[in-house]
Order: sequence, then structure tokens, then C-alpha cells
Amino acid sequence: MPSLSHKFKTATQLSAQQWQLFIKSWLLMFYIRLRMDLTPFKSWKKWLVNQSNTNTRELTGNDKQLIATIRRMVVLASRYHPVNANCLPKSLALKWLLKQYNIDSELKMGLAIEKPAFKGHAWLVHGDLVLNDNTNIAEQYPLEQNISRRPLIN
Repeated sequence: MPSLSHKFKTATQLSAQQWQLFIKSWLLMFYIRLRMDLTPFKSWKKWLVNQSNTNTRELTGNDKQLIATIRRMVVLASRYHPVNANCLPKSLALKWLLKQYNIDSELKMGLAIEKPAFKGHAWLVHGDLVLNDNTNIAEQYPLEQNISRRPLIN
């Protein structure tokens, strides 16, 4: 766990834009987690459905740098969150923030069956580029599920 002086140093090195992204990330994850916990699945299912955009543009170097900055602020905000900000709220917050900068992303959800249970995970991609996880994450969760289709497992 980072020391208090390390946390203070990190906080003082953030730019105004990074602080703004941090606060937005924190608030978004709080809102998303509350909706997920307190309302029926039907009321927030639309967040999981990917609207396909045929105009997905190629990412520039500036876009990739912006994605890295936003991703870092989402991760930092999740560390200082009172509610469990796991992969799904983090991915949904990142997706929403990227959309504010006209960067499209697709939410991927996968399952890995490890008897006697299974593990689930969510991440974002832009084309073939994984935005908020390891590049080989799909191999670790091979059963992908798009919520707009019928479930893989009944």
C-alpha cells in the first residue's frame, strides 16, 4: 500500500485536466455501482449493449495518449472509492468518458470456467486494440458474451 507521502506526491502532480477526469471517474463509478446495486437489471442493461458504429475512426497518437490518461484516472478513482468498483463499473465509466472525446469503444464481457465455479470479466476494445486490460485478455476469458444476444449459459 502506498504511503501517505506517496499519495500526496501523486495528487500534487496531477494537472487540472487529470483532476477533472479523476472526479468525473469517481462520480461515474459511484453512480454506476448504485444503479447496478439498487435498481433492476432491466433499467441499466442498455449500458451493456454496444451500439455498433460503422464510422469507427483510426486512433491517432493523441487519442492513445488521451486514452492512457483517462484510463489512469479511472484506475486511481477506483482505488479511492467507498464502493466496489470492479471491472464492469470501471469499463463503463471509461466507455462513457471516451465517448465525451468522440472515441468509440466496445464493451467485451467474457467468462472463464474454473470448476466448480466460473469467473467473469469486462474490458473495452477499439477494433483490435484492448483499451483497459492486457492485450491477451480475451484468451483468459474465452467465452465472450454480448448482452444483446442470448446467453451462452442458461
